[in-house]
Amino acid sequence: MKRNSVNLTWIVVSGAILLLCAQHFGSQYHYFGFGKAMPDAYEAILTCGGDLSGSYPAASRITSCFSGGGINSDTVFEIKNGDEYGLYAAVNVEQLGKRGVDGYSLHIPLKRDFSIRAQNASSDLILNVKVVDLMGQVKFQQSAAKYGLIQIQH
Repeated sequence: MKRNSVNLTWIVVSGAILLLCAQHFGSQYHYFGFGKAMPDAYEAILTCGGDLSGSYPAASRITSCFSGGGINSDTVFEIKNGDEYGLYAAVNVEQLGKRGVDGYSLHIPLKRDFSIRAQNASSDLILNVKVVDLMGQVKFQQSAAKYGLIQIQH
């Protein structure tokens, strides 16, 4: 009987340790496929500006680069991230990631295989896309003015 209680205790403790580890690393891992965890390999950082003096509210900067504002045509953000594909209109681009601590950048976690296609619709603002690895080293960086196209494939 004592041996069974030791085994049961070990199972409970092991499960608790795994749960704590999953909570700790949850922000760095995305679960997909057959329950396998794969770390994000890169991060795309989008900014839209050129004038960061505050003339454009932080909450609308990213969407401003994809919205023509009634004068110009709207553009879309296209992404293939691992096995996932998405085409996002200006109002939906924010769904792709999280705001940076600076309040105006958008951080999108990327898998090892990805492609991005982004076209700037703003005549006043510059769209910037930077891809960094897990160590923060810049692997790709490009900017685009009005109707400029940024394409990345890895």
